[in-house]
Amino acid sequence: MSRIIAAVGVMGIPIAATACDICGCASGSASFGLLPLTQRHFVGFRWQLQGFNTRSHGSAPNSMEHFNTLDLWGRWQPHRRVQIIGTVPFLSSSRHFDDGTSHNLQGMGDASVLAQVALLDPNKQRPKKWQHTAQFGMGIKLPTGKIHSAQSSEEALAPALQPSTGSTDFLFSALYALRRGSWGVSADALTQWMGQNGEGYQFGHRIAVGARVFWAKNRGKISFLPYLGASLDARNRDSDQGSSIAESGGRAFFGNVGFEFFHGNIAFGMGSQLHLFSNLAQGHVTPLPRFSAACTYLFGSKIKKIQLDASKFQSSPK
Repeated sequence: MSRIIAAVGVMGIPIAATACDICGCASGSASFGLLPLTQRHFVGFRWQLQGFNTRSHGSAPNSMEHFNTLDLWGRWQPHRRVQIIGTVPFLSSSRHFDDGTSHNLQGMGDASVLAQVALLDPNKQRPKKWQHTAQFGMGIKLPTGKIHSAQSSEEALAPALQPSTGSTDFLFSALYALRRGSWGVSADALTQWMGQNGEGYQFGHRIAVGARVFWAKNRGKISFLPYLGASLDARNRDSDQGSSIAESGGRAFFGNVGFEFFHGNIAFGMGSQLHLFSNLAQGHVTPLPRFSAACTYLFGSKIKKIQLDASKFQSSPK
């Protein structure tokens, strides 16, 4: 229930401006949802909205940040126990200050690819009352995103507004799911090991973990799956030329609610994350509620009905 992290970057920004600029970061997660493995491949879109309130230093104005991300993503499954997931994000970010000024950025984000392997054979799990799924994966995020160094006024922009980190990062994922009857639980984690960009800036390593309880209802060719859960997003402090930046990094805890809907080869999902507790940038940044929606077309095998059992489902990384 996680996401390829929609990352943000810093290349081209003067070091003096990045060291103390505080801004909400769109590195948090929202779930792609549970998707059936009975159809081997899929393509789709997912939209995410994240927001932050930022309390600035001294006389500097406070601000509010919003991050819209539209992901083009897909899966290729060469074997029932192996899947390759690729994501290309497009981001639009804005920062509005109390004094009426604002910054706005749009551009392509950093593309990523993740390979996941199922430790348990789905075919052997299908007839069991207690059905288990366990997956592990590794991947890479490449600095394909666009970098903006400044607005037309030549004022340096906050690193968190950038569509790209400007670095090559490595991804590690894990998932476990259990289901019996109409009920199931799943837990997952994704770690992003950040590299250093060409300006000597390195964003903090990140981890996103989550768990959910879901209930599956089938009626004819339609399947409905509501869920409740919780998630934690945490990141280490950023570093500049090897020196740690104090007012960066932190953690945020969320309560999650949403649903997945399946009809034939179409999957649709919506969800929200409500902020419960956080300590970001030493308390200067507070997350706002997050929202996401996804629509996916599944193909690769011909079936008459999607059965919601744990052995046929996977949860993609945050």
